[in-house]
Amino acid sequence: MSGYAALPRMGVRVGDIVEIELRPDPDPDGVPICEELAEVRNQDPDAPRILARLPPGIRRSITCYVDSARRVETRIGRALFMANRIKTDPSLRDR
Repeated sequence: MSGYAALPRMGVRVGDIVEIELRPDPDPDGVPICEELAEVRNQDPDAPRILARLPPGIRRSITCYVDSARRVETRIGRALFMANRIKTDPSLRDR
């Protein structure tokens, strides 16, 4: 959620003064993945090892690509497509 829509949920109104605290991310390379991509990863015994070898930026790009679809069916299709591509594309697989 972004912008003004999140303010009421936080108990804040436009114009209120707020105090924030910034802390370093304990896992800057960690990327939360959508349910569909996680399920595809869990069903393929090689997927966790292959994904772990990819640079964080590529993992993030794959996750964003899959998660950006609005429909569940599209996210499933994208997750399956990317799982296959990771296993068959030498430029991704041999990192």
